Amino acid sequence: MKFSALVVAALVPACAYCAKARLYDMKSGDVFTANFSGKWRGTGHGKISLTLHGKKLAGEYATVPNGTSSWGSIYSSSGFASGSATAISARQRGSAIASGDGEVLECEYIVSGFSSHGSGACRDKEGNFYKLMF
Repeated sequence: MKFSALVVAALVPACAYCAKARLYDMKSGDVFTANFSGKWRGTGHGKISLTLHGKKLAGEYATVPNGTSSWGSIYSSSGFASGSATAISARQRGSAIASGDGEVLECEYIVSGFSSHGSGACRDKEGNFYKLMF
């Protein structure tokens, strides 16, 4: 009985959905990897963790279908977008925040509900921008 429980536990994934995203520091060119985990494929809520310039950050993200509340201020002010958007089929909008070791990182992104790929922008507490790709 104990053996079969171990086998089943080994076959169950650590999370229902895990993804890695890359953050590109727009000043230094450094690239950082963020880990997203949760129970979604393009939508939902979960945890985010990363190490940014040697500081360990952890937090959460939320992605909603066609969400519009308070979205776009970071992305458009980063110079990656002009504020206008082209309609993308099944687009999802999301926000993430992570903090730790005296740092705070806030992100906004758009992701495809079909492929779970997307892009966005992040800003740290000093106002530095990062391009987010996943």
